Amino acid sequence: MNYQLPTTYFPTFFGKRKVFCCCMWKSDIKNKIQGSEKMRRLLRIALLAAIVSIYSFITPSLGANTLPFNDIAQDPYKKEIIHLWARGIVAGFPDGFRPRDKVTRAQMARFINNIENKSDEVSILQQINSPFQDVANDHWAKGDILLNEEQGMMVGYPGGYFHPEEEIPRYQVAIILLRGLGELGKPGLNNLSGYQDVEEIPFYARPYVARALELGIMKAEEPGRLGGLASATRGEVAAALHRFLYLRGDLFDISGRLLSLDPAKRSISLEIRGRDEIFSLAENYLNYLLEKKQDMSGSEYVNLLLNKEGKVVLIEQGANKENHLIFSVNSRPLPSGIRHAEDTKPKFSADGENKASISRENPPLSLKVTKAEINADRLESMLGVDGAGQLIAIIDTGVDVAHPDLQWTTRGEPKIVDWLDLTREGQVKTPHSLKAFNQKIRVEDREYQLGYLESKSQVFRLGFLETIAILPPDLLEYEESTGDFKNEKIGVLLLDTETPGKYNAVVLDANQNRDFSDDRIMRVYRDDPAYVTLNKKEHPFSLVVAEIAENGDYVKFGFDGNGHGTHVAGIAAANGEVKGVAPGARLLVIKAIEMDGLADWDKIEEAVKLAVSKGAQIINLSLGQYQDDSAGKSSLAQLVNELSRDKGVVFTIAAGNTGPGLASLATPADADEAISVGAYISPLMWEVDYGWKVEKETLWYFSSVGPRKDGAWFPSLAAPGSAYSTIPLWNGDKYSLVEGSSMAAPHAAGAVALLKEAVEKKKLKVTTQELKAALLQGARLLPGLEAAAQGRGVLDVYKAWLLLKENLLSRELPIRAFNADFGTGQGVLAREFEPKQLYLEVSNESKENKTIIWENNLSFAQVTRKKTYLPTGKVRRVPVTFNLTGVESQILAGDDPDSPGKDVMVPVTAGQALKLEKNNGYEHTILSQLGAGQYERYFVRVPVGTENIKIDLSVFPDTTGKYQGRARLHLFDPLGREMRMSDYAGVGPVAADVKGKVSINYPAPEPGTWEIVVYSSATLSLYDLTASNYQLNVALKGVPEPGPSNFKDKYLITYQASEQEREHGFITLQVRERHSKKPVSGLLEINDQAYEIQNGKLILPVQFNEKPAELKATLWEGDYLKVRN
Repeated sequence: MNYQLPTTYFPTFFGKRKVFCCCMWKSDIKNKIQGSEKMRRLLRIALLAAIVSIYSFITPSLGANTLPFNDIAQDPYKKEIIHLWARGIVAGFPDGFRPRDKVTRAQMARFINNIENKSDEVSILQQINSPFQDVANDHWAKGDILLNEEQGMMVGYPGGYFHPEEEIPRYQVAIILLRGLGELGKPGLNNLSGYQDVEEIPFYARPYVARALELGIMKAEEPGRLGGLASATRGEVAAALHRFLYLRGDLFDISGRLLSLDPAKRSISLEIRGRDEIFSLAENYLNYLLEKKQDMSGSEYVNLLLNKEGKVVLIEQGANKENHLIFSVNSRPLPSGIRHAEDTKPKFSADGENKASISRENPPLSLKVTKAEINADRLESMLGVDGAGQLIAIIDTGVDVAHPDLQWTTRGEPKIVDWLDLTREGQVKTPHSLKAFNQKIRVEDREYQLGYLESKSQVFRLGFLETIAILPPDLLEYEESTGDFKNEKIGVLLLDTETPGKYNAVVLDANQNRDFSDDRIMRVYRDDPAYVTLNKKEHPFSLVVAEIAENGDYVKFGFDGNGHGTHVAGIAAANGEVKGVAPGARLLVIKAIEMDGLADWDKIEEAVKLAVSKGAQIINLSLGQYQDDSAGKSSLAQLVNELSRDKGVVFTIAAGNTGPGLASLATPADADEAISVGAYISPLMWEVDYGWKVEKETLWYFSSVGPRKDGAWFPSLAAPGSAYSTIPLWNGDKYSLVEGSSMAAPHAAGAVALLKEAVEKKKLKVTTQELKAALLQGARLLPGLEAAAQGRGVLDVYKAWLLLKENLLSRELPIRAFNADFGTGQGVLAREFEPKQLYLEVSNESKENKTIIWENNLSFAQVTRKKTYLPTGKVRRVPVTFNLTGVESQILAGDDPDSPGKDVMVPVTAGQALKLEKNNGYEHTILSQLGAGQYERYFVRVPVGTENIKIDLSVFPDTTGKYQGRARLHLFDPLGREMRMSDYAGVGPVAADVKGKVSINYPAPEPGTWEIVVYSSATLSLYDLTASNYQLNVALKGVPEPGPSNFKDKYLITYQASEQEREHGFITLQVRERHSKKPVSGLLEINDQAYEIQNGKLILPVQFNEKPAELKATLWEGDYLKVRN
């Protein structure tokens, strides 16, 4: 069965409501019927001669006072009018229904909207200023008209007119309703021969009229005459609407075999698919059956209409249609995307290949290239900015202050304004309180010369710095005799040079000669920007004084024993042989990460607060925590948000290094107010830094990928994720090439410094929020790359400046969408299900009304409306349909032409899993190709109890025996954790390691959607290749038959089907809470595709063939369906 949702409606109903229309035409008959008595006469529309046998009515024995209107007793459309009245689609006047009154365009709009239960939307649209000159803002049907117009169902006349009071011709009623029938309503051949008034029908409308005649929506007024131009009456429109509902299987809510009807107990009992169901009768229900079952003329099947409370309002005779459809209801667990497992270690390696770098011999070239990639050089040359006057906080492993490129700014100011340490790595306790004797102090077996040194209190404090606690392993000496590293104890002396008892100076016996008098007196770095060097293995290891306990209990030495912080600082602001992005900026160094690369959560929070208190307006966090899945709600992310909003601080934060799996973003990069940065690399960067030729821009394979767990668009953007930059001098070199999103974040921090200086220089009034928005909106999208990987695109600081200067920033509207883990989220993330129909909630928080024109730029996701009117302060629900063929991540855009930029940007990440089913042996094979440095992802849905996943990746040789590529596998579990990474298949640097196939076998996989990523090596140019041709084979082993589940018993799911004699038709599902019979809203899978249903109804267009249609409804085991008042 093929499903294709129509673009004309997403219907829901139940209970009384106002009324609505769906049509698109240009009126070319204005005034055509005026003045012609013949054309203005009343023309009967025989739209519904009789309901076919399966819906034949038993004439009720009702008195005249039982009818809802006093003027329909003898009307040929009495039953249709009563039916529509019971559903709240039509209403009357004080003196009756007036079935022969003519229907206006405004009234028709109301009728159609009532069918779809759109009264809430109509009410919202009443607040929009009318775009039509003849529809006043207080017109009773303005909301109805606008809703139809925004959906493209009814449009106005040239010059901005709608003509709401114009009587609507019968042929236009037919066109409206045909458009509401999707494929079923598509016009066919213009077969109207034999009708003498056919020429009166506009030419474009004739195929529609022919189709309407075929479907019974419209019938000839009399033999040989269509009467299409005659104005439709209220009775005729009621009959047409009734026929419309019948054609889409939507006349009734419930059908089943009648077991009992007890008016006294106000209940009716039906057997539905072998189960007894009891329904309550509404206070004024209408019964078209005789009261007793034995008097039903042999018919046992009935149809019910229910109100929004789940009570019966109408009973009519029906027929057994259950054999027309193979229908089943099942359930399955929906795994949570929230992880509770150990952290995945980040990856910093490039590609495991030898590098033939150009920039190794010319280190400044590397950052020169990366700065050009983000357009920093252009902004610098145009405005003369270099980050001067800006303070960037580097919260990291520390910074080597001895590095020559980190000494001064371009203005000659000290580069590093302060050096603070929140770790205990360099803390030295000074427990010995000693008085000098003959300018010497002595403790244990050690005696130290003091020379000229004095202490105001006459008491010196002494301790020992142990080298094994501070030096990297490469600098420690190994002792064969002990089988361990040598631990040297270096004397540390504290002095109170100004006030007795308040210690403020320290001397380190750096040359270890036990004479403090030949060593430099140092104070805390902010007061005395000096350092001392320990020479180990002919490498200088530099120390600063970060803190001195005033009472003399300890001193804390600062150093970078890892190198990460020094590298990050150089990218942001180095000013020497290598120049960072903002060489004129100053640095605030806060060490919060120890040299093993780990940090305590509370220390990072403390460091962030400390940086703000020290005046930093730009804070770089090249760090992340991977265990948190709170979608930006962690305490650190909330702190980032708070300080950004309240203090105007800009945070640049590394996205993380656990890619390329989806939703692998670290925290606090998931903070709403953060600029989270992924790791980008360009063809020129590949060539300059690695010597490889790669054709396309891309992201590093390790760069953490969004979206956030709630679907929000993260990372924010991408920046160069590798560069030669400064490293601590103890490495034996001044520069090194390092890869990671840690390198991307300081590119953004430097760019922020440039932009802030430019704003200050040109005296623009720009808020922090606007500056961040400019960076995001100015980013350059990479074609063909996922939105979840690149965010807004590659950082372009020059474009950001232009947006600020020209005041061209867009004010993007907030959106919400269904999210399996959090209920709703800031984007669409569909991993554990394949979406077919979802809704977006778009909020207008601006002070102006908006008209959003949907671009519908995606092949796999389409908004089913052309435009959406959005009053200020209101929320609209916008339907989106999906047609997925793989895993996609792109942006669905909407634009208000009266405001700059895009007003709605919806990140959509969704996928269709590979078809691994019983009929194909749970095995699937794919042949594909990837360019160098590119990757492709696939979803695999693993049922409960599966024994094994087996994945084979093959790269085949050509006729000469040379493998045509080099690729590997990454396997991620349903929580987004990387569980396996294979070797490479294909060509390689070592002949012994070359193989044509690599495999991953994973036993006892958790149920849910697993992710397979195929990565094509960036080194292909070394083998004279530009792409990897591969074959992927995925198989599930030991898949059990699904077990029984009682979860489905919570809900009553029934269906009504349209007549199946035609190729196209409809199936209408009703989903209700079983006990109360109230309609529910939420997510339901139909034939493995997820639909978001509202008010318990889902209408599915289907394609019928010779076999019975098959419909498999699957409930998710959890709280995904709810009764909503």
